[in-house]
This record gives sequence, structure tokens and C-alpha cells, in this order.
Amino acid sequence: KVGGWDNHPVVAVVKDFHVGTAKDEMAPVLMTKGPKYYWHGAVKLASNNLPETVRKVEKVFNEVYPEVVFDGKFYEETIQNYYKAESQLGFLYRLASLLAIFIACLGVVGLVAFVAEQKTKEIGIRKVMGANIIDLASLISKDFVKLVIAAMILAFPVGYYLMDKWLSDFVFRIDIKWWVFALVGSAALLITILSVSYQSIKAAMMDPVKSLRSE
Repeated sequence: KVGGWDNHPVVAVVKDFHVGTAKDEMAPVLMTKGPKYYWHGAVKLASNNLPETVRKVEKVFNEVYPEVVFDGKFYEETIQNYYKAESQLGFLYRLASLLAIFIACLGVVGLVAFVAEQKTKEIGIRKVMGANIIDLASLISKDFVKLVIAAMILAFPVGYYLMDKWLSDFVFRIDIKWWVFALVGSAALLITILSVSYQSIKAAMMDPVKSLRSE
């Protein structure tokens, strides 16, 4: 018995299914008929030509309900609206991340140029003593790699905590995998190495006579 309606027999029990967002727990659902409360109709489509199929559905709808304006939409749009806020935040996070990476790369390039200038004579001496370009480039690069590793050691626990706190709002959620941090760390090291390489190789290929001219 539901509300003021008459008693009705239970005719079927279906498997549990989710009727809310991933933030909501799976709750019991009663499905019953109430013709005077019908507002929407659902149509399952299996067509490779969706625009034409939708036009046919609209045509039939207008024939049956000429006094009602047809306002159809795909169920996927309703699902997407559930997570509209998350989608917008995700876009802002990606944009902020790209901007931060760009600014960080500019800072690294500038810092590498400064360090290379400071080590000009040392690089010239090492080159005269027989050091190759790889050795000279690693002389500058290794310090920056150490800084990136130190930054990752500090950032990863904070990142894990914030991600876990955000995911805790969802009843149905994914687990944070270790390979996510490994991928991020590898990308950070790669970006740093690429940013450092140009200035490092440029300094390493400099004529040692020029760098030692003042000595």
C-alpha cells in the first residue's frame, strides 16, 4: 500500500540498481504504476541514425500529444548533469596544472641558464681534462633532478591526502593506484630533463678557450 492508493500485489523483485549519483548509497526502490502522475516517457533506441530516429519519435509524440511541446533529451545528458560541478572543477584543475607547469618550466630554464653561467669556467676546465658532453650536461642536470625528487617526496603525501579526501565524498569510488604517482613522477622528471637539456648541452658544447680566456 502506497499513500492513499489501494493495495497492490507484488508482482516481481528485480536486482538492485543505482538510481542516484556516485555520491549516493544504493537505496530500496518501489516501482508502481500511477497513470495520472506520468510526466515522462523513455524510449530505448538502437539505431545508427539517431537524428532520423529522434525525428520519428517526435512525429509520433506530436500525433499522440498535439497539445504538449516535445522536449526530448538523451539519458546521458541527465547523467552528465549529475557530475557537472566535478567536470567544471576538473577543467579548472587541468588548466591550473598546465599553467603551473609552464611557469615552472620557465623558472627552471632561467635557473639553469644562471647555473650554467656560474659554472662556465668549471665546464671549460673539465672539457679540457677530457670530459664528454654527457658528463658535462649531467653536471648541471643532476642537481635539478635531486630537487625534483625532493619535491615529489613532499608533494605525493599531500596529493594523496587531498585526493583521498575528495574521493571520500563518493560512496562508489575508485582506489588511488600507486602507478598514478609513478606516472606523475616520471612526467615531472622528463619535463625537468627536457627543460635542462638545452642549456646544459649548450654550455657543454661551448669552446673552452672562450670560457677560460680570462684566466
